[in-house]
Amino acid sequence: MGGPEKRAVDGWDWRRLFADDRIWVYLIAWFAMMAGSFANFLNYNHYPIVTVEVGVIVLGMAIAATGIGALHAFAARLQPVMDALLVFLAIDLNSDGQFAPIIAVTILAVGFVRKCTLAPIFAVIFSVVLGAQLVSSVLFAETKTPADKQAIASKGNINESLPAIVHIVLDEHIGIEGLDAADPVIARTRQRLIDAYDSEAFTVFGGAYGRYFRTAYSMPEILNFGKSAFDEDLRANHATQIKENAYFDRLEKLGYEINILQSDFVDYCAHPAVSQCDTYQRSGLESLSRSQMPAGSRAKVLAAAFVSLSPRLLRVATYYDVLAISVQRIGMDLPVMRLHMLNLASSLAALDTVDDFVARLRDAKPGNVYFAHLLLPHYPYVTREDCTIKPLSQWKYRRYGGDLTERTHVYAEQLVCAWRLTKAMLDAVKQSSAGDNIVFIVHGDHGSRITNVEPRIQALEHMHDRELIAGYSTLFALRLPQTQASYDPSVVPVSVLLKNVADNGFTRLPEQKEGEGDISGIYIEDEDWKPTELRGMPRFRYGASLRENKP
Repeated sequence: MGGPEKRAVDGWDWRRLFADDRIWVYLIAWFAMMAGSFANFLNYNHYPIVTVEVGVIVLGMAIAATGIGALHAFAARLQPVMDALLVFLAIDLNSDGQFAPIIAVTILAVGFVRKCTLAPIFAVIFSVVLGAQLVSSVLFAETKTPADKQAIASKGNINESLPAIVHIVLDEHIGIEGLDAADPVIARTRQRLIDAYDSEAFTVFGGAYGRYFRTAYSMPEILNFGKSAFDEDLRANHATQIKENAYFDRLEKLGYEINILQSDFVDYCAHPAVSQCDTYQRSGLESLSRSQMPAGSRAKVLAAAFVSLSPRLLRVATYYDVLAISVQRIGMDLPVMRLHMLNLASSLAALDTVDDFVARLRDAKPGNVYFAHLLLPHYPYVTREDCTIKPLSQWKYRRYGGDLTERTHVYAEQLVCAWRLTKAMLDAVKQSSAGDNIVFIVHGDHGSRITNVEPRIQALEHMHDRELIAGYSTLFALRLPQTQASYDPSVVPVSVLLKNVADNGFTRLPEQKEGEGDISGIYIEDEDWKPTELRGMPRFRYGASLRENKP
């Protein structure tokens, strides 16, 4: 009864394990590292700490720290390895991580040479970090608005005889002719949008298209009336500042002052005619805290965003997803995490900032331009048609979350939501001193980009209409004072339409000149995202089913 076998079992009795004071040092080190890094992440994103979802995540960290800390405590000669891992993750979660391997190797070497663990030192350091972050969250808590406001001095030369202009860029909004009439669901959405814009006296250019597949190329081209320049590598999806802006130059020359609402992805605010600049974070977590989502769903998105701070953890999660998808094909049911998509919240951020912009439009004044770039109906597709938020399990993405038809259908719901927000903006400016004497421009930057294969120059000869339509067809709708609703299916670049209406001083509808569409082709990218221009008309046939397989 009291032999060595019994003592071996007793040696791993959890009650005796935690009675050993040494283990608490390791548990505290791991928990303080995780929780301190998480608190730093929350404070940086202005996310409230005292919430149910934060509590759920911290509880999970406590459980994880218990297991990993116990492993660390009894790792014997491998304790320096655990020390190095602890510090490596701390650095990777709180900085760009480029020095993390060097520091981790140094910690590893010190541990093996001195034959000791540095866990007690780390426990103290990370506990101080956690305490400092908690104090910071209390002392420096601020009441935030959906967008960071930057007031710039008025230029004082506003021409108040000019009608107010509201210019909305709806990111990733496909054009009307690009909506597949062969699909009954999409056909209904197409007709609803036509009727909606018609009811508000818009002229819709259903065949409009953007010349680039990506925003960072397309918006500079549109605002510079067709001038294209690309001298940077966009593969990292870094923010882009539009330094040259012929459209804003034209507005300034006419006597307009410009007010901007933008995401932190494209910066329009460097122009001298800009008097107010509001910027919202495209994946800002404040919008998540204010969303209608249940706490459990918010916790999943928040946790995914936190883990994604570490490129190495994100890479491990991606490898797991590849494995999960592979074993699913042989009948094993492993869940797919897709952390790199789950932490995206651009749609939520755009929705969160609209109310503030609508309120500003109620005070719109003649001689002012109100320019907003909203990452909507951009993925993720999270809304119903009435703009309420779907359960997290129903979120879809342009390349994930079902087959092409499923993704297109949920995207269509977000198209209707985008119209509702546009209508709210129009109604708001009608209530302002600008009244009905307004110019209202709504357009996209490129298509929905819902494809199974990205358009690439290497695959051009085998590319189908559906990829090009989804990639380049985009919305252009225009409402001028004293004009009637109409529909024009002409295949024209957005940059040409905008230039034409600016050239005539926003007094009449664009008039396409003979051959103008022929000289404005589209740009197809290579594997390094470098675009190559295809001269002539766009290489797609509007009216073709997006599900056809004919090139």
